[in-house]
Amino acid sequence: MKAPFAAFRLLQAGRFRSTAPTMSPTAAYGLLLNLAAIETRDWRKIAKSATPMLKNLPKAEIAIANLVEPETATLLQQLHNVPVGKVPPENWERTKGCKPNIKPVRREVLVNFKAVVAVRCEEELRSRIVAGLNGEFNSDRYGLPFAGDNNFLFDEIEVFSGSEPLHWYARMADDDLPRSGVCRLTTWIDRDKSHQTKVEPFAPILEPTVDPPREAWTTLPP
Repeated sequence: MKAPFAAFRLLQAGRFRSTAPTMSPTAAYGLLLNLAAIETRDWRKIAKSATPMLKNLPKAEIAIANLVEPETATLLQQLHNVPVGKVPPENWERTKGCKPNIKPVRREVLVNFKAVVAVRCEEELRSRIVAGLNGEFNSDRYGLPFAGDNNFLFDEIEVFSGSEPLHWYARMADDDLPRSGVCRLTTWIDRDKSHQTKVEPFAPILEPTVDPPREAWTTLPP
């Protein structure tokens, strides 16, 4: 998959919003189900504060590697909000009735994102993903596939037939020696209880391999 810009952010607040250097397993899983036109959210419970995930979603094992290392850039955005508490009347007048609190926020983005997602799954899901890439579910799919941020769309998503060795992102154990490229990737999102969302440390393997190593695979749903 290739996109001129991408961003894969952890749940975070503040004036600086960072991005991981690659796609997270949860983002890859959601993208694959989007391509296969498989809804993940339980719309019957949309009145809740967070729409929960459907039960019995198809199982998939996912591994991720960058084809090339993307450049990390930053952009500035003005966030407009209403601060907690009483707003001075002159602020409402100054902003002509719009949200009176304006703060600059710096966001990281990946430039020239090119990655490979390896998938192990049942034949039915694999067939639906390929059919989705061929445009067979365009009328059934919810929304467009996007690269982590709905402002960033893919230029290309295709079945990768290459067999070149890649630096797969592998899960790090507590006793692993430090290595470059360590990052935190989301391996499951709990929409009802955000404190149970799972984030784990990953890093590119030192010696590239054609097949992902055991530590690179993530099973979703867990």
